[in-house]
Amino acid sequence: MLRIALLNFAFFLLGAGLGIALCTVGRGDVRPFQDKPAPRGVAATTPAPRVDGAAAEAAPLPRETSTLLAEALAALPIPKVESGSGTIKGTVKLENGSPIAGVVVRGWPQPSDRGAGRRRATGVPEDEPLEKYVARLAEQHQRNKLARVEATSDARGAFTLTGLTDAKYRLEAFLSGYEVQRSGRQSWLAVKPGSEVEFVAELITEIPVSVVFADGTSPAEANIEWERQSGGSVSSSSTPWTPENPAIQLNPGTYKLRATSGKDGEFASEEREVTMNAGGRAETVTLTLRSRPGIRGVVKFSEGEEPDNAVVWIARIAPGSVPDWESLRQSGEGQEWVGRHNDFAFAFEDLAAGAYAIGAARGHNAPIAVVEHVQVADAIVLRDLAMPALDPADYVIVWVYGPENEPLRDAQISGTIRSKTGSSSGGGSTIARPDGSYWFLPPDTPEHMRSGRENGDGDVQRFIAVHTQRFGAREVEYEPARGAEVVVRFVAPAEIEVAIPNYAGSGLEGKVNVGIDKTAANARGDRRIVEGKVDFEGKKKLGPLEPGDYEVVMYVQGERVGRRPVARQPVTLAAGMNSASFAIPPLYTVTVIVPEGTASMRLQLQPLQRREAFWGGSPQAAKDGRATFPLLAPGEYKLRSWGAGTIEEMRIDVQGDMEVRFEPKPVNALQVSLREEEGYLSRAGFQDGDLIVGIAGKDIENLAQLQAAMLMNTERVSVTVQRGSGTVELTIEPRKMMENEKGMGGELEPTTR
Repeated sequence: MLRIALLNFAFFLLGAGLGIALCTVGRGDVRPFQDKPAPRGVAATTPAPRVDGAAAEAAPLPRETSTLLAEALAALPIPKVESGSGTIKGTVKLENGSPIAGVVVRGWPQPSDRGAGRRRATGVPEDEPLEKYVARLAEQHQRNKLARVEATSDARGAFTLTGLTDAKYRLEAFLSGYEVQRSGRQSWLAVKPGSEVEFVAELITEIPVSVVFADGTSPAEANIEWERQSGGSVSSSSTPWTPENPAIQLNPGTYKLRATSGKDGEFASEEREVTMNAGGRAETVTLTLRSRPGIRGVVKFSEGEEPDNAVVWIARIAPGSVPDWESLRQSGEGQEWVGRHNDFAFAFEDLAAGAYAIGAARGHNAPIAVVEHVQVADAIVLRDLAMPALDPADYVIVWVYGPENEPLRDAQISGTIRSKTGSSSGGGSTIARPDGSYWFLPPDTPEHMRSGRENGDGDVQRFIAVHTQRFGAREVEYEPARGAEVVVRFVAPAEIEVAIPNYAGSGLEGKVNVGIDKTAANARGDRRIVEGKVDFEGKKKLGPLEPGDYEVVMYVQGERVGRRPVARQPVTLAAGMNSASFAIPPLYTVTVIVPEGTASMRLQLQPLQRREAFWGGSPQAAKDGRATFPLLAPGEYKLRSWGAGTIEEMRIDVQGDMEVRFEPKPVNALQVSLREEEGYLSRAGFQDGDLIVGIAGKDIENLAQLQAAMLMNTERVSVTVQRGSGTVELTIEPRKMMENEKGMGGELEPTTR
């Protein structure tokens, strides 16, 4: 009760202080934003009024009120803060490597992630009472202050933070006149007790800057952009500037400075190179603002069309010529995405004088719908792009419904194209319609599919993929036609909670993910659906998903190795919540000893029956001729080396920690792995797991012979295939395979018999 009473009294005082502050603000002056008028050729705009900076800040509480409020908050119970026996040691050095004393180093324990997670909403949350909110903030402030540890560097630059618990600590260092930063690639990460860290202190120098227009007047405010090149890397940032505070602070070095000002940075200065020396007094740098030549405008749409975004391209052209828009789209240069977030406004600035073409499309893969030619001189040119109304032949009408036949307005729609020559997914653009439907503009057919269709390998299938937050994703095939309509209906979704019973104490905490894959029977395109890291209890909820058959996959992430699948389990998901439990399998380490004289050999390890993209890592053998592969699940693997123009491999059966000598055989076969039934390999008669052991009537002895045979027989050639205990003869067309890799529908993996 004392705590609440004190807080109520504090709120009374706080309210009185706020009332005084609000009255003070109400009497403050309001003045318009001071800026230069727009130059010729640029439409003048009237900036919004701006509250004067001094008046906009709330007045401080009266001294008596502030004192009473501080006393009331100080009377709150002091939170209990744990201490420990851990330490973090480190050093602080100047850029030249010499130590520096007097640097204050502080550390704050970071909160544990245990129990964290997004709480599933079960209703409208109630607002937290104000007194509880303030009490919680006050307690957190006290806790942070009490838990903070501090040390000061000595004459050797050394410091030690003591009394640390098992938590990770965020570290910062301070010294007047210096910027002190952690060194290393992951300097932003919190560190555990027992760590050693290094800080580097850089002098901060001050340089006065004068920002003026051509007539000598100054803007009310500007932005100073700077760029610094040091040691092969480039760093850049910006800092605000006003006539009242004209100096900027930077570390010693050589910089390129530029000033910008006005609405959307419509004025800019030329770059000035400035060298700032440690301890030296810098002279004033004058940056003169001028209008930035360029093109600005807005993409406008016909009434009733409500797109999410669009793309605007720009190309410099010779007078009367036409730009190569397809090349621009492929390169990604000269483009700007616009959308509802910026009212479809675009700006291309700092352009050289000359002729330009600007064009807009409703999506990256959509055709250019409108083009304007613009002549740029020495100022901004305003030019809007008016999109023509859509032709019904350009789009598919999509209706999306939930399990209760309710229209869904949060759908994300994309297109997928598949054929015998490959697949393409993720394209197209969507327009939400007032009647609850969507207009979907399908992506263009990729070039390799168009060429395949001309060669008789067409049979293009088009799919609309719809993803929703509540019900998951569905894919529906459609036929393009004028006025075509597609209806996508979602059923009650499935979810699954995956539990790993032996997660705690496994040594893999924070390194285990679980994911959901489509099964081979229902897989089309990418099999991965969703994946995420398990929580501190070894659990993870995945979904929503369409009910059906899936595989749950467990992955582990080790230091200096890739993310590795270590276990799989088939599941059948019904609507509602499902569960699955499977343990982390025994994981082993394989140490490979390479022959003498091959210490630089690179090795690759992958499961014999590979289900994933390459994940084994490619460690280089150490100077002692050893390479280590940790976190391996039991099973058969193939270990491969390459170098000196050859590829060799050997097979190993991992059933425990082991040390093996690398005694490889030359690659003398190609293993067939099928992904798609309609791909070239499947149509040629191959089955998953086949081994190509001969070509043109000759056994394959090594990779060089195989490559030579493929190059000599580019049109049609017979291959000998080992299938189970027997062999079959098939005919392939190497040229078609090499020219259309995406349409293979699988892979040919070099291997050894």
